[in-house]
Amino acid sequence: MRKALAITGVIILVACGLWMANQSRGQNHIAATSSSRIQSERTQIDAESVIALPLRTKARNREAAGPRATHAPSRLKEFMLPPIAIKELDLQDALRKLMTHYEDACRKSGEAPLPLTFDIPPAAPRKLTLQLAAGNFNTSVQLLATLAGMKVSRKDREYRFEPLSDERRQLSRDLKVSPNFNRALSDMAGLTTPIGTFESDSPHVLKPLREHLTLLGLDLDPSTQVSLGASANLTLETTSAADAAAISELARAISEQPPTQLKFSSKIVELPAASTWTPPDGSQMTETEVLSFMRQAAQQKGTSLITMPSVTARNGQSSEIEQTREFIYQTDDVEETFETRNVGKALNFKGDLLGFGQEVGITYKDTTVDFDPATGNQPLFSSIAIAGNGFAHVGGTRLTVHTRPDGSKTVLLVTPELIDATGRPVHCGK
Repeated sequence: MRKALAITGVIILVACGLWMANQSRGQNHIAATSSSRIQSERTQIDAESVIALPLRTKARNREAAGPRATHAPSRLKEFMLPPIAIKELDLQDALRKLMTHYEDACRKSGEAPLPLTFDIPPAAPRKLTLQLAAGNFNTSVQLLATLAGMKVSRKDREYRFEPLSDERRQLSRDLKVSPNFNRALSDMAGLTTPIGTFESDSPHVLKPLREHLTLLGLDLDPSTQVSLGASANLTLETTSAADAAAISELARAISEQPPTQLKFSSKIVELPAASTWTPPDGSQMTETEVLSFMRQAAQQKGTSLITMPSVTARNGQSSEIEQTREFIYQTDDVEETFETRNVGKALNFKGDLLGFGQEVGITYKDTTVDFDPATGNQPLFSSIAIAGNGFAHVGGTRLTVHTRPDGSKTVLLVTPELIDATGRPVHCGK
């Protein structure tokens, strides 16, 4: 009986040992499988994170980490970029350069850039050479796509590109184009300067329309005939659907960037030494803040306000307004020689469209004259000079302050506004 129990015990111990070994092997197998799966996921994540550029062909990118964008994708049609030179770049490299300028414009204007992506199918690369004039981001993408033989659409933060269909059929189109259509093509081809946006101001003799298109890389089909008529009408006859689509898209893109101007309004406030007003930390003021400041200044005895006439300039050009007079004075009593000097106020402005506003440069000089109390006739000139450069949002006002040794202040308020050729605001508010 004891022997039977001992044998049974040994059998039970062996069975337990075998069961525990199998469990251990099972656990080791699960652990190994789990480790392999995690490693595979980590490898996939690492491979995705290597894709740093927003350009891609049909592969998906992970959204780039960073601060939340401060504007919606729909506002890219308002976001202004400076002139950009594209020289012998394929579409991908041209878009990379465009993104570099977009991110730089965001940094200067206080915006956080959107994590944009570009879905570009593999195709024979066409080298692009053109001068993109100052214009909005969305239209700049459109121009690059059209000249690369692509059509483009945007869905949220993704631009999708497709080759233009080149089916053969007879096509006739009568397009209404911008009055400066041919001039805009000449500017893009680098034959004229983009700063002159109104054809009536240009002394240049423009080349024929087809020649401009050829210089921009559009090798039109022999069947394609284009001509510009009166009242900015473009007539198109072709059997190439690709040519018809490209010219139509160029006409639409250029019409979406009409000639614009910058209007500058300025006020000069002279505050006495006893004024308790303290300049704000920033160099920009909203319309509400300007009105509040003007009310406070008006309540201070000894304050003076001068509203200067407004002045208009094209994007990138300087303009000046003066309220001066000629002061003639004698410099030599014996020979009776005289000199002339301008006395008064002079303001110079320069604005460049950027983001949702303008980068504004301002210089102001105020020259006054008095007479030496000892002689009563010797003129004494004194001047103050104020210079400033920085970004101003649409509807915002640049603030520059000059403080004299006695504590009195000259406050210069400059408000830039984007207007069209008729003087109407192009867009207001951010």
